[in-house]
This record gives sequence, C-alpha cells and structure tokens, in this order.
Amino acid sequence: MELLGTNPDGTYSKMTNKVLSSTPWETVYQEDPTMAPGSPDVVKVTPYTGYKVETYHTIYDKDGNVIDSHFEASSNYYVRNKVILRAPAAPTPPSESGNGGAGEGAETSVEPTPVDPAPVDPAPVEPAPVDPAPVEPAPVEPAPIEPAPLDPAPVESAPAETAPSGSEPAGLLPAEEDEGV
Repeated sequence: MELLGTNPDGTYSKMTNKVLSSTPWETVYQEDPTMAPGSPDVVKVTPYTGYKVETYHTIYDKDGNVIDSHFEASSNYYVRNKVILRAPAAPTPPSESGNGGAGEGAETSVEPTPVDPAPVDPAPVEPAPVDPAPVEPAPVEPAPIEPAPLDPAPVESAPAETAPSGSEPAGLLPAEEDEGV
C-alpha cells in the first residue's frame, strides 16, 4: 500500500528574513489651539519602527542541511513617528503689585532668550475622513395630467408591404458573397 502526499525523503522549506536596517520612531509634539488650556496631552498618531528586510526561501533535507536558498523579496517598512497634541499654555495671571515688587513706578525690562528649536522631521499627517452631510432631494411637484380625448380621430394607416420573394425579411438586402476568396 502506498500513501499519496507523504514526504518520503524528509525535505522541508522555510521562509526566512534578514533585517538589513531599522529606524526607530521619535516623539513629535504639536500644539493644538482647539484644545482647552491645561488639558492633558493626546496621542494623535501611534508610532512604529521602520525596517529594511530581505526575505529568502530555504529548502532543507531531513537532517537539517541546506539544499537550496534563494532570494524572494526585499521590503521597506517606513517609520511612523508618534505625534502628541498639546493644549496651548494657560495664560499666567499678572502679579498683584503690578510691577513685580520693583517699587513704585519702576520699569523692568526682560530680554527674551533666543531658543534654537531642534529640527524635527514632520510626520506625515493622514487627512481625517470627511463624512458628507446627507443631501435631501428637492420636492418635485407632478405635472398635471390632461385627460385623453373621448373620440380619437381616425388614423390612416399605410398599406402593408409585401415581403420580397427571397428569404430575407422586408427592408433587408442579401449580403454580398465574396467569390474566389
């Protein structure tokens, strides 16, 4: 008796991959003016790491020795940064003395400190799906229906045509046949 579909020589195959490189995601903060001041941060985009990968198909014998291995595909998985929305800063209330305790009529001058922001690669922002508002059709008033006349005028009919003596219906000509083709 012989079973069909068995693997008498014990060979098997596996798909394997080789990670060529990986790119870690970064956190990007964006100020959202629609949020109430002081509200907690909101994660807008979840992140994932980017990879460059090669995939191979490898065939093994029953002892685990490689019989054949060949390249199947190369894949690029792009990085997606984490985007966190922040509420605008709450306005600071003015001090009670009005001049910071520097005395009557004293003016204080504060020079702004320049800040060099670190360059940030903007994350691709996927547009939010737009749900169009339902449109209701304008009401249509039916046109008034006029009653049909009681005694229609007699219609003269054309005399019926007689079919020609051939097998073709009236009004059609027989197809021309090509001779010698």
